[in-house]
Amino acid sequence: MCRGGIDLGKQGIEIINARLSRRNGIYTDYLYERMQRKGFLFRDCQRLINNDRNHFAACMVALGDADGIVTGVTRNYSTALDDIRRVIDAKPGHRVIGVSIVLARGKTVLVADTAVHDMPNAEQIADIAEEAAGFARRMGYEPRLAMLAYSNIDRHFNVEFQTEIPAFVSSPVSLWGERDAKALVHRNFGS
Repeated sequence: MCRGGIDLGKQGIEIINARLSRRNGIYTDYLYERMQRKGFLFRDCQRLINNDRNHFAACMVALGDADGIVTGVTRNYSTALDDIRRVIDAKPGHRVIGVSIVLARGKTVLVADTAVHDMPNAEQIADIAEEAAGFARRMGYEPRLAMLAYSNIDRHFNVEFQTEIPAFVSSPVSLWGERDAKALVHRNFGS
């Protein structure tokens, strides 16, 4: 069977149904260990593992049973992100960012935005740029960063930006190449 260009019958691809998985007890214990001090009962965690594909899949990734998650068809971005962050923490010393991959006109464009941080300050913007560059390298691309100024599209119609944006961030486009974003912010703007 082939769907969306993926041969599901190919050797090495295994489809696991959360309701039939033999690892649900392990996933429930893992989630309960993380969530018990946040008001979750064991049965709440058990219900999430058995009935919510995002929690189940995130536990698979967290415990090494899967390499990644594809989600978002039936849930909005913020709900899916909250579900996954309940199970998986950011790598120590790194920041969680949202990255979209755009395939258009024979080119691949990685877009890292403020999907996780609604109103980032200068240091957070530099971290987002640094994480995006690292992600691009891991995907096999040479990073070239273009930074755009704050916008009020969709979510922030009556919100004013309260933080002064350093000139290199607020300019329409700044291409940095290999420069280190954190060093640039610290050196030029003292953040």
